[in-house]
Formats: sequence, C-alpha cells, structure tokens
Amino acid sequence: MAAVVDAAVEAVASHPLPIFKPPQEDRLRIVILHDDASYAAEGGIPGSAGMYLGRKQCVVIHGQHLFSRPVNSRLQAAADEDLLVHEVTHLCMHGNGGRLPQWLNEGICEYFAAAHQGAGRFIFRDMDRAIRDHLRRRTGSNNSEITTAPVADVGGLDSREWSEFLAQLSPEDRLRPYSTALLLAHYHLHGGDARRSKVDEGLNRNSPRSPDPFEQLGQQGDVIQKQLSSYWRSKGLRLNFGKTAPKP
Repeated sequence: MAAVVDAAVEAVASHPLPIFKPPQEDRLRIVILHDDASYAAEGGIPGSAGMYLGRKQCVVIHGQHLFSRPVNSRLQAAADEDLLVHEVTHLCMHGNGGRLPQWLNEGICEYFAAAHQGAGRFIFRDMDRAIRDHLRRRTGSNNSEITTAPVADVGGLDSREWSEFLAQLSPEDRLRPYSTALLLAHYHLHGGDARRSKVDEGLNRNSPRSPDPFEQLGQQGDVIQKQLSSYWRSKGLRLNFGKTAPKP
C-alpha cells in the first residue's frame, strides 16, 4: 500500500495537468479505521469507503472497504488499490479546493485510479481502454453496458451537496455519480482545446467566487450525454444515464 501511495503522488506531481498542490506538511496523513464507529469518529461519512478531509488535511479510509473479498469466494481479501489512488489524488489536489466543481475533482481522482494498473504502475497512453475497463470493474458489469448518473444530477453540486447527494442514494447506486464524473473529466481533458481551456480556467480561478467556467454544464446535460453515449459506444461501452434511486 505504501508503494501505491508513493507512486500515486509521483503520478499526480508529474502529470501535465497543473493540479499538484498538496498540503505543506512534511508527511501526508492517511488514517485507516477498523469499523464504522471509529471511521465516523475520525470524520468519515457513514456509508462511504474513504474521504479526504480538507480541514484536517488527512485521508481517512474505512478498512472494511479497503480489504474485502468477492461474495461467496474463497480468495484472500485484497487491498482496493484504486480506492487508495482516488483518495491520495484528492490529497495531492488540496490547494485546488474550491477552484474546480466537485464533479471534476472527483472525476480527476477517478481518472488517476483508472490509469493505475496495479501495484503502483500507471499508464496514461491509452486512457479510453483504461477508463472502459475501470468502469466495468468498479460497477461489476459483465457486459458492455453500465448505468451512470445523469449529468444534470451532478453538474452543479459543490462538495457539501455532493456528499448529501451520495447520502440519499441507495448503496448500489453510489458509484454512479463517480462514473459520470470520470466520463466528464475525460470529456474535458481529451475533448480538444476548447474543453481543456475550461479546466485551465477553473484551475486559475482566484477564489470560489470567481466566474465558474462550468456553470452551464447541468443545462447542457442532454447534449453532453448524447455526445458521451456516441463516443463510448464506439469504444465498446454502452452508457445508460438512469435516474438514481434514493435509499429505502
């Protein structure tokens, strides 16, 4: 796990996207908690697997999510390295807090998790394949179709609203907003100069009160979903932007 964390920090620091702004502390803090009570006491939101706590400048991981084995399997429990990469990327982006919309923060973290091939090895040269395989693996899809959250549902959420949105979803639906965030991050990072310039503009915002280049994203949801569906269908992935269900 230490090797994965070190490699993730190096991957974010060396990426052309200027997002590497970690806390000024000498050592990055990652706390792994054993059970629900200790995880919540440290600041983790019940039901989540891991979080970056910006005020504490600390990653908290729920150990029972970090180490798990497939249902009805005798395989030894393995560490969820993608969870580590995702949360460590949040930590590495600490100084960008409030500059980017939450879906893009989450999408970039998922982007690095998708590029991670295991054991601290990152490959960025074929992100289409990496993202397709990552989404299939995370959603447990045995075919080419995955269900994601509608763009309009996630487009205007800040960090607090994102957490509240996840909290009201049924457990089986909580990965859908992250899938949409990853697709939107790829859409802007690999969609040409005009879309990439919005990311640069967001990173250069002086404060959260500065004009948001992504303000109209939610209103463009239907158009963007059609573009995403068409693009990923040609890559062997069918997208279903289904409504997310609240937990019972």
